[in-house]
Amino acid sequence: ERPLGRASCLLQLLHGEQAVVAAMLVAESRGGTAEVLLEAGARLRLHERLLEAAGASVGHPHPEPDGRDFVLRCVSPRPTADSLPVAHRMYVGLRAGTWRLAVALSNDESAPG
Repeated sequence: ERPLGRASCLLQLLHGEQAVVAAMLVAESRGGTAEVLLEAGARLRLHERLLEAAGASVGHPHPEPDGRDFVLRCVSPRPTADSLPVAHRMYVGLRAGTWRLAVALSNDESAPG
């Protein structure tokens, strides 16, 4: 039922591109990832249809982003090298003339010390 609903939604979004939708569904059913190689003409038509569906005008550039966000995640022992590996996260947000940095560190509470 879910693949049929997804196919119906894709066909409405990409009217006239039944072959592309069928290829995407077949690729997804084989490996869980819908990666389909398209010829240049089909790729351009798909690009135009997606822009139309998103409400953007074809031929107009997208607005520049007003900022960028970066997230770094790692797993390492803390507070000592003998501790269990725990998750850590760092976030950096860059905006015009400003930046924000946030760090979330975890500790292994079972470690001595």
